[in-house]
Amino acid sequence: MTDILKKIAKIETLLNEIKKSLAKKDKVFLFDRTDSKKIIIEKNETNDIGLKKEYDNLYKLYESQKFQEIEEFINEKSKDYLKEFCKVNNLSIDTSRVSKPNIVKIIIKWFSQRKQITEGF
Repeated sequence: MTDILKKIAKIETLLNEIKKSLAKKDKVFLFDRTDSKKIIIEKNETNDIGLKKEYDNLYKLYESQKFQEIEEFINEKSKDYLKEFCKVNNLSIDTSRVSKPNIVKIIIKWFSQRKQITEGF
């Protein structure tokens, strides 16, 4: 019986933690793997700017025809990180359904379209 009560107490503790997390629903976290450790980065405007700069850096790599580096960037990021990256940069990619190699192809295709549009002006 005491084991059951301990488990119930543990469940209640977990539920309270979940309720606190939901109360902070305006906070979103990005998960990125570095040295096989997860780093949690709180999403805010500064991080949005950083994600936009990363997008610009990827475009510069595209212009330099460094496609392998673009692929490496995508492959070393977690799906959660890529989801936020796509959201901030207005890329309509459902990262939960699209594989990383296909994400690379889609981004390179958009860069190609962007280059054609900007060269036209």
